Amino acid sequence: MRFGRKHALTPAEVTMLRQQRAAGLRITELMHQYGLSKASVYRYLDGTQPQTVQEAHLSPVVRNGYAVAPLTA
Repeated sequence: MRFGRKHALTPAEVTMLRQQRAAGLRITELMHQYGLSKASVYRYLDGTQPQTVQEAHLSPVVRNGYAVAPLTA
């Protein structure tokens, strides 16, 4: 089960966003092109946004300060 809002970008778009940034495109240009906030662009660039649904399910769940088993599909 997956909670929260759907990701704004597909894995292919994330790859393209990272390539464009590496090529020198400005953050503001990426924001306008993909319709994202500055914070979202930075999250996608540094990899804190899961790229696939499987990655989202493999991250550990933290409850009351303790990590519990990762979610499985």
